[in-house]
Amino acid sequence: MASSPSSPDSSKGEKRKSKRLSCVSATKSERRSVAVEPIKVGERVCFGGKSWALGTVRFHGTTKFAEGMWYGVELDRKNGKNNGSVDNVSYFECPEAHGLFCKEDKIQRAERTMQAEIAALKEENESLKEQVGDSLAKLTEMQVESNISQDQLKTNREVEALKEEKQSLQNRVEDVMTKLTGLQSEKHALEEQLTSNTEAKALQVEKQSLQDQVQDVTAKLTEVQAEKHTLQEQLTGQIEAEA
Repeated sequence: MASSPSSPDSSKGEKRKSKRLSCVSATKSERRSVAVEPIKVGERVCFGGKSWALGTVRFHGTTKFAEGMWYGVELDRKNGKNNGSVDNVSYFECPEAHGLFCKEDKIQRAERTMQAEIAALKEENESLKEQVGDSLAKLTEMQVESNISQDQLKTNREVEALKEEKQSLQNRVEDVMTKLTGLQSEKHALEEQLTSNTEAKALQVEKQSLQDQVQDVTAKLTEVQAEKHTLQEQLTGQIEAEA
């Protein structure tokens, strides 16, 4: 009767999923190959390798609802299934929907999981860089395929307008790259702060901010792609008008 927290509604690329799973797997493998102290009541942990499922161990022992040893965790967020009680038997106390029960293999110490999250974010940043590069390559391809030349434009003003639009697109791409660099710096700072367990909640807030910024970068990349499409349509319209 293991409990599972409710997952936030967020979409992630296959590459990031693969990286996150491999990081968590490595953590579990490390725990098997090295003698690690059992997780104790009062320690900070996360459920299922997800940093958004952070909590504190409040119970460890046998229960009436199932055989074996169980951990009772009080989650920081309202992602749980109970308040520390199951079938009217109280094992620990916490706010409603903040408690869950699970086996030891479902939780990890919070510090290791945050390191896995940082590694996954680094991988996602590399993926975003590749997407930006692909977008620029596609733009060049479209320009070549459309056989756009200055001879096809009627006036120097039209030529200058096209150059300005292209420069604007390049500036936007540079902004995206700058933000990616900033994200890497922030993640480095976050990694250094992980050495102190007392700063775990503050790290969680900063982690969420990083995810929001990555989503902003993705949104800006979508805007850049939309602008490229609009530019292509304008150029096609000008060519057809001249024809």
